[in-house]
Amino acid sequence: MPKRLVLFTGLSIWLVLVLVGLDFATTTQIAFMNAAQQITPANSLTVLPPTSTITPTPSITPIPPTSTPTPTWTPTLTPFPEDHQLFVYVSDRSGYREIYLHDLDTGVERQLTSNFGLSLDAPSLSPDRAWVVYEELLHESFLVMTNMSATYGQPLSWEVIDFLEYSQWGPAWSPDGTQIALHSDQYGNSDIFIMNPETYEVVQVTTNSEADAYAAWSPDGTQLVYQCSINDGREICIIDVTGNNLIQLTNNDRFDGLPDWSPDGTQIVFASTRDEEKEELYVMNVDGSNVRRLTNLPTSVETDPKWSPDGEYILFESNAGGDFEICMIRADGGNLECLTDNHVDDRSPDW
Repeated sequence: MPKRLVLFTGLSIWLVLVLVGLDFATTTQIAFMNAAQQITPANSLTVLPPTSTITPTPSITPIPPTSTPTPTWTPTLTPFPEDHQLFVYVSDRSGYREIYLHDLDTGVERQLTSNFGLSLDAPSLSPDRAWVVYEELLHESFLVMTNMSATYGQPLSWEVIDFLEYSQWGPAWSPDGTQIALHSDQYGNSDIFIMNPETYEVVQVTTNSEADAYAAWSPDGTQLVYQCSINDGREICIIDVTGNNLIQLTNNDRFDGLPDWSPDGTQIVFASTRDEEKEELYVMNVDGSNVRRLTNLPTSVETDPKWSPDGEYILFESNAGGDFEICMIRADGGNLECLTDNHVDDRSPDW
C-alpha cells in the first residue's frame, strides 16, 4: 500500500475515533442530567447552597393595653346607726313582691331581696338586726332567713327553713332572738309552733281543732298572743310557750286578729271588724279589758299593726290612698301619717 494512502487511512481512523469520543461524552452528560432530574421530586424543597444563611423572622412582643380594665363595681353600704328605728315591709314596686328596710329617722330605705318572681310576705326583723325571716309563696309557703350582716341591705346568705315539709306562715322572732314563732298546717289545720333557727327543732304550742295563726311574743318571751279560731270565729287568745294556760281575750261574732304585744307588756293592739265591715285598729289591756278604737278612717282598711320597740308608735298598713301604704300612728291615737307613697301595694310592716 502506498505510504500516502496509509497515512490518510490512519488520519481517517483517528478522526473517526475523536468524533465517536465526543459523541459518547455528550451522550453521557445528558444521561447524568436526566437521571438527576428523575430522582428530584416535583414538590421537594429547594436546598440552598451551603454558603447561604437563613435570617429568622423576629417574634412580635405584645404591647400591653394602655387602658386599665374597669373593676367589678361593689356597692359600699353604710350601716344604719344602731339608735335609729328600723322596720321591714314588702312592696310590689319593682314588679315583684320584695322586702325593703326603712330607716324611720332619715327616711332612707334599701331593698333587701331580689327574688325575681317569688312572692315574699310577712317579714320579721331579728332583735339584733342581723336577720330577717319571711314567707316565700311560690308554691307551698315556706320560711327563708336572710343574713343582712352589718351593712343592712347587702344580704350575705340565705337558707330555706323547710323543717316540716308543710306550709309555714307568720314568722315572729322572740325578744331574745333565739326562737321563731310561726303557724303551720302540719296536722291538717293551722297551729302555732316555736322553732329554734339554729337547729330547726320545732315544738308545737297549740292543738286547736280549728285554725290558730299570727303569733306575737310577750316582752319576757314566756307567752304568745295570737289569732285563734273558736266556733268558726276569729278571736284573740294568749297561751304560755309551753302550751299551757290558754286564755281567750275577745268574744264576738266579728273578726278580731293579727295581734301584737306592747313592749311594756301591758297592752295588745289588733285589727277588728267589730264596728264596721272593714278592719280598723284597736288596743286593749292584756286581760281583754278597756278595748278602745285606735283608727277611724271612713272608707279605708287599716290592719296588721306592729308596736314600735319604744312603745310610742304603731306601724300598720292602710289603703286610704287607693293602694296599701305603710302608715304610723301614736299609741294614743294621734299623729297618723303614711311613710310610703307608691302606686303599688306596700304591706306587712315589722319593727
